[in-house]
Amino acid sequence: MELKQVINSSGTLKTILIEDVVFQSHEVSKYKDIFESLKVLGIIERGEFSDRHWYSFDEIKNVIVPLRFELDVYAELQLSLKCFIASQLAMSKSSSTVKITLESLKTIMLETNGFKIDKLNSFLSELEVTSPKQAYRYSRYMINYLNFYPIKNREKFLERCYTISRIESKNRDLPELNDIIEFDRIVNDYFRRSPIEDHLMFKPIQIFWVVTNIIPLRPSEFALLKANCLVPRNGKYYIKVPRIKNREGDTITYPEIQITEDIYFFIQEFILRQEQMGIESPYLCSLEFHELFYEPNWRRKNTDGSESFQDRVTSTQLHNLLKRFYKQVVEGMYNEHTSMQIIPAHTRHFAIINMFLQGYNMLSIARMAGHLDLKTQDNYYSHARTFAQSHVYNLLRTSMGEKIGENIPNGIFGWRQKLRDKSARFIRYSHDELSEKYRKVKYGYCESENFPYDCVEDCRVCLSHFIFKPRLDEERQAGTWLESYSKELQQKIETTLDLMITTSKSLSKLSNPLTEASFSNASRQLQKYMDHKLLIDLKISEGDYNGGEV
Repeated sequence: MELKQVINSSGTLKTILIEDVVFQSHEVSKYKDIFESLKVLGIIERGEFSDRHWYSFDEIKNVIVPLRFELDVYAELQLSLKCFIASQLAMSKSSSTVKITLESLKTIMLETNGFKIDKLNSFLSELEVTSPKQAYRYSRYMINYLNFYPIKNREKFLERCYTISRIESKNRDLPELNDIIEFDRIVNDYFRRSPIEDHLMFKPIQIFWVVTNIIPLRPSEFALLKANCLVPRNGKYYIKVPRIKNREGDTITYPEIQITEDIYFFIQEFILRQEQMGIESPYLCSLEFHELFYEPNWRRKNTDGSESFQDRVTSTQLHNLLKRFYKQVVEGMYNEHTSMQIIPAHTRHFAIINMFLQGYNMLSIARMAGHLDLKTQDNYYSHARTFAQSHVYNLLRTSMGEKIGENIPNGIFGWRQKLRDKSARFIRYSHDELSEKYRKVKYGYCESENFPYDCVEDCRVCLSHFIFKPRLDEERQAGTWLESYSKELQQKIETTLDLMITTSKSLSKLSNPLTEASFSNASRQLQKYMDHKLLIDLKISEGDYNGGEV
C-alpha cells in the first residue's frame, strides 16, 4: 500500500494512490513529511502538524481556510484525522472541500461518542428522517475515512453506512423568462447610455454577462481568467478559460475556446483600461481594480509573502457586486424588482442549455463545461425543455452555430426589433394603398417581386416579404390562423426535443456518425421551429387577437 508523491512541472504537489492507503500509527512520520511538503508549496499557510489549527490556502476561492481539529478528548482519532486531511490536501482536494470533510467527520465523532455503533445507528436514523441528503453525505464521509482508518468493528459501521441511499437532487431553480429578458435589456441599456466614469465599477458584471452566457464557466473559473487570456491567431480569436476540475484532481488548466471578434475587442478594451489606470495584475478582474471602488475587506499579500491572497476578485465578491448592481441599477435606476435575482451560477446553466439546443452532443458539452461525469448532463434536460418552450433560447442565442462566436448576438431583442421595425413601416398605410403596391395574400400582403419562387413553407413565418395586416372583419379568423400554427409548432418542438434527448443519451454511450447526423438535423429543425413559433407568438401578442374558434 503506497502513497506516492511527485511535484509536477507547474510546481504543484501531486499524490498518486497506488492502492488504498490504510493508516498505521507507526507511519505518522510519513504524513508529517506530507504536511511539510504542503507548507513548502503554500497549500498550508500556517500551523504545525501538532497544532489544533491549520490554515490552508484555497487557490480557487482565493481565501485562507482554517482547519480546526479540536478533538483532544479523542486523541487517537484526532491524530488519524490529521493524517487523513493531510493526504486529502496532497491529492489536490481543494481546501474548502477538505474543510467540509473535516467538519463533517468531527460532527460524526462527537455525535457518536468516538464511533460507538449504537450512537451511530441513532444518529443516522434521525438524520434519515430529518435530512436524508445530509445522512447520505455523512455516510460517504464516513466510508472514505473508515477505509483509511480501520477502527474496531469497522465492517459494522460500513454496513450501516451503505444502507443509506442517495437522494436525487432537484435541478437548480432558474429565474423566470421575463426577469432574464429584463435583466439583459437593462445591462445593454445601462452600459450603452451611462458614461464610463459612472459604470466603470460594474464593468466586471458586463464582461461576466457577455462571456458566461456563451461559454459555460463556473463563477470561480470566471474569477480565474487571466489578463493575458486573449489569443488572436490566423484571423481568429480565442480565450484561454480556466478549468478547475479535470482528471488530475482540482488543479487548474487553461484550454482555448474560440470567441467572436467583437467579444475579443470588448474584453481587450477593459484590459487596456486597467493598464491606463496603472493596474498591473495577472488577472482580468483584479482585486486592485475592485478596491478602487470598495473598501478592502481583507488582508492583501505583503511584500514578504506572508499572505498569499492573489490579486483577483473571488466568486463571492463577484456575487456581491452583482447584488449591488441589482440594488443600484436594476432596482434603483430602472425600478425593476424580481422574485428571483440572477446569480453568477445561473449563466453557466444558460450556456450549457444553449449548447444543447444548438446541437452540441453530450461529449462536446462535457468538454466545454468541464464536466467529468456525463451523467451531469442529465440535470439540464428538464431545463432545456422549459427554455425551449418559453423561448428563453431566443434570448440566449449566440453565434455559436457551427463554431462558437462568429458575431456578437442581438438576442431576442434584436430579433424582435427587426420584426417591429418592418411592421412599423406599413402601419400608416391603408389597405387600399397596400393593395396598389403589393400582392394581396391571406390576412396580409406580399412585397416579393419574385412571387412565388422565393416563398417559404408558410406565409405566417415569412419575415422577408409577408406583411401581416388583416382587415377588421378578418381579425378573429386571423388570430385563429396564427394560434393554430403556434400550437402545431409547439407540438413539433416537444417531439423534436424528445428525439434530441434520446439521441444525445445514446451518443454519450457510443459515438456513431449516423446518430450524430440525426442529432444535428434535429437541432436545426428545433431552431427553425422555435424561430417560427416566436415569430407567430409575437404577431399574436402585438395584434391582441382573440384566436378563438370562428
